Formats: sequence, C-alpha cells, structure tokens
Amino acid sequence: MASSPKFLGVEMEMPPLSPQPARVGREKQRYEDGKRLVVGGVPYRVSSNGLEVLLISSSKKPEWIIPKGGWETDETAEEAARREAYEEAGVEGAVGKLLYSCEYEGKKKMLQLHRYYALSVARQLDDFPEADKRSRQWCLIQNAREICTRHGMAGALEAIETLYNEGNLPCTSLLSADQHQVSQQLV
Repeated sequence: MASSPKFLGVEMEMPPLSPQPARVGREKQRYEDGKRLVVGGVPYRVSSNGLEVLLISSSKKPEWIIPKGGWETDETAEEAARREAYEEAGVEGAVGKLLYSCEYEGKKKMLQLHRYYALSVARQLDDFPEADKRSRQWCLIQNAREICTRHGMAGALEAIETLYNEGNLPCTSLLSADQHQVSQQLV
C-alpha cells in the first residue's frame, strides 16, 4: 500500500474517492447572500521542468479550465475541491491553501462566489466519472496561464505560481511527468 502524501510535513489521510459517480443536481447546493458557492481545486505537481497544473476541457465550451463545481451542504469547501478534481479530472490528492476567491457571473446572470484551492496530486486515474466528457492536459504553469484565462481561474493560477516561486507551495506530488502520459494534446 502506498504511503499517504505529506502536506506541510503532516501525513494526509487520503481514502480513495473512486469509484463513485459524479454528483448531479442542486438539491444540496450551498448559497450565501443569494450567491451560489462554487469550489475548485487546482491540481498540481512539480516535475524536473517546474510547476505543472492539470487543465481539463470545458464540457460546454471549447476552452481549458480548472476543475470546479458546486459546494454542497454535506461537505467542507476542501472536500468539495477534492471531489470536483476527482469527478472532472480524475485526480486525487491533498487539498492545501485557499488560493483565490472572487465573484463570478454564472449561468443566467446569477452571481456566484468561487473559491479555488491548491490540490497536490497523489494519484491520476484512467477511470473517473467524467472521463468520457473531458480531455485533460498537464501544462507548465506559464503555459496554463496563457491558456486558462477565465475570470477567477486566472487569479488562482497566478496565486499558485506566486506560492511556488516564493517556496511556499508544498512539493508533495507523488507523480512525475514521466509516470503519466496524457493522450490529448492542447488544441
């Protein structure tokens, strides 16, 4: 059995999330002051090339994004970030610092409050709930910032890059760039 990754020197208990279906519907959706609460996890690893983040294809638009979705009433924000990264990107790992939060105008002009957390990737799965809907691509942080420019997500990528450059981002990823190949190329 593989050991659990450490985050800030503390071993993190990480029971596998798989295999669980993706959650659907908004019955348990959290709201604050009329705003839908949305949480995302920025999956990252450190390779010999530097900081890399995992981007996923949007299910509705031809763009690359960060895994995110509704924060539900039966979970913490960190649990929601971990769940979204598993469901949409097929990765599991330790959730770290809150990177960025912002208001975002979502569907039907409804305001949302987005929160993005760092997620140090420990496992990348071939089988995950949205595998048939999405492509995924590891990118150097500089490239990810050029590709993923959606409001909020750009701020989260800038924040994780700053933490890395300042030496304040735990480099606990168990994956290396050579251990996993992603079949999809950036368009």
